[in-house]
Amino acid sequence: MATQAQEQQAAASIRHIQPDGHIQRDTILVVDDDQEIRFLLKVFLEKAGYIVATAADGEEAFSFFRQHQSRIAMLLTDVRMPNMNGIDLADRVLELDSQVPVLFMSGETWNFGHGLGCIVKPFNSVELVTRVNQVVGAPDKPPEKQPEP
Repeated sequence: MATQAQEQQAAASIRHIQPDGHIQRDTILVVDDDQEIRFLLKVFLEKAGYIVATAADGEEAFSFFRQHQSRIAMLLTDVRMPNMNGIDLADRVLELDSQVPVLFMSGETWNFGHGLGCIVKPFNSVELVTRVNQVVGAPDKPPEKQPEP
């Protein structure tokens, strides 16, 4: 489970209020029980310009989702995890918000009745970012610096 300090840090990193006052969905929630995979996915997606929150299992992810539901642009979850698997997590998330796109990750191909399908492990950063871009669009990149006159 995430500590209160970790949750506060995650919440602070995803505050993004639009000029019209609504909160932009800009965070990808990545869920995998393998710490190294979570780290790599976070690095790949952040390097591509996305804001990423991570969770080690479905229970932790669902708790985070309930607290930050309006911020989650996409759920990227492993299928097989302890405590709550990715399928059950997706079902619970979709009960709260049927508009959240869900992309599963697994070492084998799955055919799900909901979600956006499955990206089969192992995959590389280009495959991952391409799939995420197709779902939520490319992130806003900071403007390049203009040369000084």
